[in-house]
Amino acid sequence: MNMTTTPWISASLLSPACLAPMALTPARWMDRVYAGQNAKGLLPQALAAVGLLATLASPLWLLQSPPDGATGLVMPGGLTAIMLPYVALLTLVVLRYSIVYLHGQAQRGRFIKWLCATSAAVQVLVITANLLVFVLAWMAMSLALHQLLSYFADRPGAQIAARKKFIFSRIGDLCLITTLALVWHSCHTWQMPTIFHLAADNAAAHASLAAAGLLIVIAALLKSAQFPFHTWLPDTMEAPTPVSAFMHAGIINAGGFLVLRMSQLVVLWPANQWVLLITGGITAVGASLVMLTQTSVKRSLGFSTVAQMGFMMFECGLGAWSLALLHIIAHGIYKAYAFLSSGKVPAPTTIPQTQTIALRQHGFAVAVCGALAILWLWLNHQWPDANPALAGLIAMGIVCLAWQLAVRARNLLAITLALLLPALLLILHCLLSRILLATVGGATDLNASVSLTQVLAVLALLALPGAVELAARLRPNSPLVQRLYVHVYNGFYLNPLANRLVMAIWPVQA
Repeated sequence: MNMTTTPWISASLLSPACLAPMALTPARWMDRVYAGQNAKGLLPQALAAVGLLATLASPLWLLQSPPDGATGLVMPGGLTAIMLPYVALLTLVVLRYSIVYLHGQAQRGRFIKWLCATSAAVQVLVITANLLVFVLAWMAMSLALHQLLSYFADRPGAQIAARKKFIFSRIGDLCLITTLALVWHSCHTWQMPTIFHLAADNAAAHASLAAAGLLIVIAALLKSAQFPFHTWLPDTMEAPTPVSAFMHAGIINAGGFLVLRMSQLVVLWPANQWVLLITGGITAVGASLVMLTQTSVKRSLGFSTVAQMGFMMFECGLGAWSLALLHIIAHGIYKAYAFLSSGKVPAPTTIPQTQTIALRQHGFAVAVCGALAILWLWLNHQWPDANPALAGLIAMGIVCLAWQLAVRARNLLAITLALLLPALLLILHCLLSRILLATVGGATDLNASVSLTQVLAVLALLALPGAVELAARLRPNSPLVQRLYVHVYNGFYLNPLANRLVMAIWPVQA
């Protein structure tokens, strides 16, 4: 180990180490300390803040070290440098909110303990360069989250959702344990840089590692609530609000992070990408349709997260790794804000009068949208292994977003500000592409394998919700549309089937 990198490694490990005392303290002791009305919870907040400051210094080393320079403790690279501060910041925000939210609760200390344990496990998951430690942290994260989901022991609905999640997670754990065995059989090591090097150069180990890649994909789909194992996520809304915020902004992204981290094993077998593509697409489309029919705001948010996770897996299937990472961060920040601000009373506002946008404003919007699309195509052309089909698909998305924002604006300044958002997303995507290209290496080469057939399949699949909505608007009284609405509203009846299965395996006392 280079002595110059030791301080940065220590800084990377400091954040989970700061949370360890809270996570390891017995729950009954934590309840005694934090159950009182005067308990401020300053110590856990201070420890989380120290951990956040440490993670902000860590990327200085993580970004400069090549992937094959990983030590036995920390996996350097852009993925670690981006995700570690994000998780630490999310932990501090949710922890501060939780201490106020649960003020006066008898089990507030227990909640703080398991929140710290969950976050520490996630941070170890992010930074470790050892596959065995990765799997152990993965399992610890799931077990700690189960304690948070079952916080309200007197609510049968919350218990059923927690047990559904528990059962699906254990299936994913079995997949990763089998992956450990396959990797050891092929490589005789669990150090990720060595595994990735052998996967690229050793043809004899290709078959076992390709099978390991498929198991990794299955574990990721189970963790990210993909069809048909998604029914637990909308039902977890009975858990405390901080749990929903931390889960929807952090834990649910673990499946996507797993695919990104182990992408060099996932790409060994092209069928793995198709599994991600098809499953993610079905989940995104199906959950989007169900979300539009829900009358409960919380269930609608739950299906929204399922749809977003499906789209993220869809991006991984296309090999758009930087887009998937940007999706994880952007969606996580939005969902954390949405849940943690759900208790605020909206300020009174006046409804503005509808105004017609002048032709010159339309022309300005069209010009800027076209410029954004051309800029993106040019930047993608400068990339190694650039793929015009994928670039065109992303350019269409940028143009659609820019146009929708622009036509809703009422003046030239508003249009300009609206069009800055897609430009910012484009810049962030380019930046993340450069970071991942320099630190993950071969994983980003998958962009070159995206074919025109895949892009056409993407467009056809994404057009399905629009076609269904158009049919519902044109013929709302049609018997076919009404029957379809009932089926969609009930989530195609997958939730009752999953509940019956859970009750048969692990009954819940009413």
